Amino acid sequence: MHELEGRYIFVRPNADQLAELGRFAAEGSLRVHVRETFPFERAVDALARVEEGHGPGKVVVLVDE
Repeated sequence: MHELEGRYIFVRPNADQLAELGRFAAEGSLRVHVRETFPFERAVDALARVEEGHGPGKVVVLVDE
């Protein structure tokens, strides 16, 4: 059996903390479970999903560059 470990990181708009998250992502130690994705045009649906308590994982809105 594998032990699962997690930790919460709460971030306010802070350059040092955001840089630390960037380092975590670059080294591969920041893993986020994405439950569902929505195109930008359906952002209202994404918000509704969050408000209904969608379960574990993040709801992501995709924005084209």
